[in-house]
Amino acid sequence: MSDLGFRHSKLKYLPIRPISKLLSVSALSAMTNKDDGIPELDCSGAKHSLWLVKVPKYVAAKWLEGKGGPVGKMKIQSKFGKSQVTFRLDESLAREGPNDTDPAIPVDHKFSMQGMGHQTLAVFSQSLGPGGLEKRSIEGRVVQKADCMPQGGQKYMQLKMSQILSATKPSRTVQQLDRAVRSNYKPVARIREEVMNEKKMKDVGKRSRGEKDEVMEMLFKAFERHQYYTIQDLGKVTRQPISYLKELLREIGTYNIKNPHKNMWELKPEYRHHDGEGTSAEG
Repeated sequence: MSDLGFRHSKLKYLPIRPISKLLSVSALSAMTNKDDGIPELDCSGAKHSLWLVKVPKYVAAKWLEGKGGPVGKMKIQSKFGKSQVTFRLDESLAREGPNDTDPAIPVDHKFSMQGMGHQTLAVFSQSLGPGGLEKRSIEGRVVQKADCMPQGGQKYMQLKMSQILSATKPSRTVQQLDRAVRSNYKPVARIREEVMNEKKMKDVGKRSRGEKDEVMEMLFKAFERHQYYTIQDLGKVTRQPISYLKELLREIGTYNIKNPHKNMWELKPEYRHHDGEGTSAEG
């Protein structure tokens, strides 16, 4: 749905035109700050009362494609003490389309009126004034919100059927070629990512088991800096295979199975230089 503004009047039939932008009144004061080099805001139109209406996308598209002038008529009538609002799209716009196969869009619509609640909204516009200077103006204050909905019928059903068929149509189709494809793109044996990954693996080197005493020394130095480690972090520190580290940690370490240090290793009490608390179990 698209947001469009409507001039509010007591006339029975109203010409309708889109309004450029919508802004909350709380943000309008920031636009009049001269110190920031922002153009002044013309508030002469703040007395106007406007409607904020959500219209279907196909209606908004037709309005934007229009060449100016009225795009439809709105009829307001009262029945049983309630206002009923209908909108009739200009038939010349409804017949326009990029090709002859496009179905005609619905012409008759109805409005579902909604209250403003505690919202305060205003509509403003931007244009170029004399000398090419930017001009900003308040078009009016929003006093009514509504949803514009088609009244159904054969045209609406044809439009929905066309939209469903377009959505289910595959974006890529198989085509049979009657000649060889001549292109400037040639296949490569190895892609760039593969070469970079191979170079990275060579720089890191294959992890091989080191001497037990040397690896133990690296583990003790690591646990001097931090009390708890995951097995992956220890693998990065020592550059040793994970399976080999687990064998050594079962001798000097404890694997925590409960929070707050779940799935982390720490040294056994006899190997560490600090006191640890919490429930743990040997892994």
